[in-house]
Amino acid sequence: MKNNLKRWGIVLLFMTAGISGCMTYSILTGEESQILGEILNMLDTTITEAEEKIQIRPDPTSPLKKFAEKLADRREYLKMVEAGEVPYDPELVSKYSDEVRDIQMNIRNPVERVLETDISFGLGKYEIANLADEGRKVLGEFAREIMSALVDKQKKLFPDRTFVITVRTIGYADEVQPGPKLTEALTEGEKESLPQDPVERRKVLNRELSRRRSQTINEYITMKLEVELEYPQVKIGVPEIMGLGEEFPYLWETIFPPYKSEYKRRRICKVHGKVLRQ
Repeated sequence: MKNNLKRWGIVLLFMTAGISGCMTYSILTGEESQILGEILNMLDTTITEAEEKIQIRPDPTSPLKKFAEKLADRREYLKMVEAGEVPYDPELVSKYSDEVRDIQMNIRNPVERVLETDISFGLGKYEIANLADEGRKVLGEFAREIMSALVDKQKKLFPDRTFVITVRTIGYADEVQPGPKLTEALTEGEKESLPQDPVERRKVLNRELSRRRSQTINEYITMKLEVELEYPQVKIGVPEIMGLGEEFPYLWETIFPPYKSEYKRRRICKVHGKVLRQ
């Protein structure tokens, strides 16, 4: 008798699990279905636009890759809502709709620059005081472009929302060995010793030089943005600073190592700006 009860208990357990596994949530209203359909159509369009741009210029330092990943994640969730696999949450759906619109605006109105560090900085220089007039001019124009291309448009569409401007800067360097004075400056305060291998030592130093230039340019843009800001609801976000040293910055070009040190397009700093709602 006990064995029969135990057996029936197991059967009921599996039946319950099967029923719960097939559970669906309440059928969407006509309005909810319409909202989801509009968002999913916008998502599909924006994903296609992002993928096309990534295919043309496959740059891993660009915000496009993260944008595409976020869009795909939001699409997966909304498709589950549409299929009744997760409940319809109006607040979350509205939030994701805002995110898609923000990303679409950034994709369609990209704000990016490439600075030649030969023009922006003197040989072995990286501080704001060393930033040349030509570099200052370009960065000032970049800050104004962020305001006009993204912030102004977003504020007209959503006047009551708070926005965050994020500036990403990526520095590169050539394969020239930094001299003793520059080496001392780049390693000041560092606890870890430099590699003994001369090639690895050079790469570490050039990566740090590119990072410091990237940081300087980011700080200067932030300073100019603060001057340009006209809206109290717009904030400057945490900067994204990268120094990639001797890596080649143009992955969409058919150029293979070893790279020529005199190739000036290696001594650059790429700058990306994005504005998203908080």
